[in-house]
Amino acid sequence: MPVENLETLETELPPQLRSAMDAGIDPSELGQINAANTGIAIPMNLANWKHLPQEQQDLLAWLHQIAITEGMGWTELAAAVNYDKTTMFRVLKGTYEGSFDKVCRSIASFKRLWEKRRKVQAAVFADNRTFRQMEWILDYTQGSNGCTMILGESGVGKTACAKEWQRRNGMGRTVFVEGLPIGGANSLLRLIAGAVGVSRTASATQMLDSVIRAFNPNRILIVDEIQHYLPTSGKMPVALEMIRRIRDISGCSLSYLGTVRVRQQLTQAGNSYMYEQITGRTSKPFVLTDTLTEDDVLPIARQYIPKPSDKLTEVLVAWANDRDLGRLRYVVEALRFGSRLASDQRQELNEKHIFAGHTLRERQQFGGAR
Repeated sequence: MPVENLETLETELPPQLRSAMDAGIDPSELGQINAANTGIAIPMNLANWKHLPQEQQDLLAWLHQIAITEGMGWTELAAAVNYDKTTMFRVLKGTYEGSFDKVCRSIASFKRLWEKRRKVQAAVFADNRTFRQMEWILDYTQGSNGCTMILGESGVGKTACAKEWQRRNGMGRTVFVEGLPIGGANSLLRLIAGAVGVSRTASATQMLDSVIRAFNPNRILIVDEIQHYLPTSGKMPVALEMIRRIRDISGCSLSYLGTVRVRQQLTQAGNSYMYEQITGRTSKPFVLTDTLTEDDVLPIARQYIPKPSDKLTEVLVAWANDRDLGRLRYVVEALRFGSRLASDQRQELNEKHIFAGHTLRERQQFGGAR
């Protein structure tokens, strides 16, 4: 196209596209920004805001992490902080040249509202002994900028407690990922990348570099289900080495969550290298109690039945310690199902609904026999 026609072409562009180009936004990205249901796909890069006061950096990281974790679209994000989509794109991209003071005041207002709403939505979670133990460990990990390992039997509430701790301690500072039983190190890298907004179509090297830029000493990475990443004897622990690299380069705090078999496998013959690599940073693992009591069960049960009878309490404690049944996970399941039965029958929930739900389950377990 002749040079003399460029100015004419620019004046004929739609105002929104021209504004986006002036803001340094690639026209190919404009459709994504304008799509109401398109999630935020800008990788978090903490260096974008390093020139700002720490309080503002924390607010921006919080907003970015919330947008990713909650799957917010650009329209939803813009409405939440009362700014247009183009401005929010530039803020998260690190190209915004306006007043961050005003933007951060708006983000702080949204954060207060979001936290109030989350308190209502999180009413199904109840503090118990397991949570208090994990809360101390994770507070210690973050406060000391350290690296810890938390092990416990399946079903005692490790994942639920970690997610609740994340909610209470600023999601902008905490990244939580739950490991998968397939895919190995590449699968784990993609999970972490997705959790911090990094593109999962890049090469593994590029992805890892971008992930590292999303962490610093003020953030903590929590990796759940690490038992999926323990290699068989004699093989390199690639996934765990990758996590170690993220921690060592970025300086972030780190906590591994896993079942008790992690400790058993680490100490088996042939795994001494892997054991040294992990425990050299985490020291001895924290092991959650494997025997649950009324103190663990009653805070949950009272959300459904304010005054559980001694009989119901005894049964719930027994279920919480039944490994085959599912432990605390099954207690929550039974309470929820009993609540549904009561609702279907238009009755107030009581222990008969809990026992009836369990009986129905037992019947189906054995082919529906009565």
